[in-house]
Amino acid sequence: MQKVPWSAVAVVATLCSLSASAWAMRCNGSLVDIGESKPEVLAKCGEPLFQNLVAVETASEPGAQGARSEQVPVEQMVYDQGEGTLLKVLTFKGGRLVAISDGARVSGSSAKPGRFLGSLGDSQAEIYEKYGTPAYKELVRIETTTVFPAGQETGDGALQTTEENVEQWTYDFGPETFLKILTFKAGRLVQVGDGPRQ
Repeated sequence: MQKVPWSAVAVVATLCSLSASAWAMRCNGSLVDIGESKPEVLAKCGEPLFQNLVAVETASEPGAQGARSEQVPVEQMVYDQGEGTLLKVLTFKGGRLVAISDGARVSGSSAKPGRFLGSLGDSQAEIYEKYGTPAYKELVRIETTTVFPAGQETGDGALQTTEENVEQWTYDFGPETFLKILTFKAGRLVQVGDGPRQ
């Protein structure tokens, strides 16, 4: 039997510890690990740059009285850890951290475009990387009313109203330009509008 040198064991142990740290993130001197709750992460890292409800999954669980289904929210929180670093995207399922991934690189460049050049479907991280922090951010509740024509299953001229939360970011591109109001749904740009001229 051949003996394994201690230096080889030390190298393997070091590599194993490095790969394990890929499942964690350092935040304000604390370590955030997979499995932590959303309140625990907020206590360690503070408010994220932005957060989104990405999906709602339906989980079924067999029980004594038949299958029981439950709606499980999937949310993402994005943190900016400073110039030259990658944005950190934390994914929560049912309020527990299930993944930590890298987003776009945060650049300290002040050479931002003098006008909006983004596209519908761009992610919040892509917009943030191109244009930096918006002048104003807010959550807005939007109400949509749909009229169903006669003959459809809902009846004659029936109305259906739905409400949803979206996030709006406002950017100021300088004097003599219109403010740009960007509307995001589930972390993606769905509408670009003009505000007043500056």
